Amino acid sequence: MTLKYLIKSFSEDTEYQNAELKIKSCEESLYYLKKRLDSSSRVFFSRFGDGEFLLMMGESTRNHIGSPAYKKELLEAFKIDNPDYLIAAPFHPPLEKSISKGVYEPFGANKKIESFISEEFNFNEKKVFENHFFFSTLTVFQPKKIKSFLDKYIRPKKKMFIGGVPKSSAEKLYGKIDIYVETPRKNAYSTIDDWWPSVEKNVKEVDLIITSAGAASNVVAKRLWNQGYNKHVLDLGSVIDAIDRKTSRTWIRLKGHSVFKLLDKKDRPEFSKTEKTKFLAKDIKFFLRKQFI
Repeated sequence: MTLKYLIKSFSEDTEYQNAELKIKSCEESLYYLKKRLDSSSRVFFSRFGDGEFLLMMGESTRNHIGSPAYKKELLEAFKIDNPDYLIAAPFHPPLEKSISKGVYEPFGANKKIESFISEEFNFNEKKVFENHFFFSTLTVFQPKKIKSFLDKYIRPKKKMFIGGVPKSSAEKLYGKIDIYVETPRKNAYSTIDDWWPSVEKNVKEVDLIITSAGAASNVVAKRLWNQGYNKHVLDLGSVIDAIDRKTSRTWIRLKGHSVFKLLDKKDRPEFSKTEKTKFLAKDIKFFLRKQFI
């Protein structure tokens, strides 16, 4: 618990209570995802962040080039309404102990995005989405819970991995990859016609598909859903980048070394004394920082 959380907890979170678009807490989303995975052979978990919404608005982002086709497919993906198609978004989060700048906070473009979504989709009632941040946030603050999730729902499964991270890195986090479909690390949608046939060819051979192709992951999930596959299709976010030591997100630069607690001992790298000292310094700095920021 931080000073920042204590101060905020003394006042009612009226902004969250009154918001038309909001998200579950991190633990609520983890619990609900596990519940669905336990009860259904067809569960899709699709994450929409600020980049996806900007692409839906016809804009380009740092890692993705917008296009009418991309916009159309993302809009179609976000419109899917089914209890087994879980959509995670970055809208108003509830106040949580893990609130901290760079790890768990609303995106700067949220008001612009929410205005667009409310106008585009005309929701007739207040909407609660899954938590876009839960996998990375709980990796930082409660890694044992995420390791337990991986050990039960991911690592034992026969799986396909779709993304630009090397297969060897993906296997450290997710266990054996039976089908590896390589995509570019950036703007994967621009070459989807090249790698999508490999997805279609092999999807029947696996029980689980892990999507790690940026915004193109949402297109993959939408297409597989519309084709009627009874599979678990999960987008677990940027934790894989931390395994591959890619500082693609602020949370990785601040506390990315937390991810190694998710690995089995045999897969954990041997850190030098210098690295261990650096990690300790980061932990101390982050502890002080999160009290106020």
